[in-house]
Amino acid sequence: HRSTPAPAAKSSASTTGRGHRVPTLQARTRMASSSSDSDSSSRSDDSEDRRSKRQKREKKEKRERKKEKKSKDRKKRKDRKREKHSHKHKHRKADKERDGTSAAVATLRETASGASWGRYGVLREGDMYSKQEEFLAWLSEVKGVPQDACGQRELKEYFESFCEDYNTATMPSTKYYNLAKWYAEEQRRGADA
Repeated sequence: HRSTPAPAAKSSASTTGRGHRVPTLQARTRMASSSSDSDSSSRSDDSEDRRSKRQKREKKEKRERKKEKKSKDRKKRKDRKREKHSHKHKHRKADKERDGTSAAVATLRETASGASWGRYGVLREGDMYSKQEEFLAWLSEVKGVPQDACGQRELKEYFESFCEDYNTATMPSTKYYNLAKWYAEEQRRGADA
């Protein structure tokens, strides 16, 4: 019983006389189709990338539009609330003026508006020595602080407060604006009496 050799499995390459394997036509066709498959798969990957980027961008733009709309709505609500509040405030203001408390308010308003700003002149930090007499009188009489108890830094801080009162014309007495003039007026009143 003679056995015949089984046919060899089909190979996708044939050998040359030198032992090199050369792909057959079928194998070359398969390689080309797999190459074109990889090209088409890379093209589909690119289109998927572009699609996902576009979707991300659209989501981001949508979030920004939503955020912007919220801030506009918030601003509108604030404006409406402010308008309501100012309307109520106007009524309260009118009621207070009818009550007779408007004199003190008018004085404060006049000071705040600057109507009396600089009425007696405007002092700056550098004027500490030119207005030293008035300042020291104000410090001891109004603030109740003796000059000897203060250091340079404390004196500067008190002088800033003095300047503010001087510039806004809110001193408790005209004496602190010009001490020499006030003394002269006091002496003349004493002589007339």
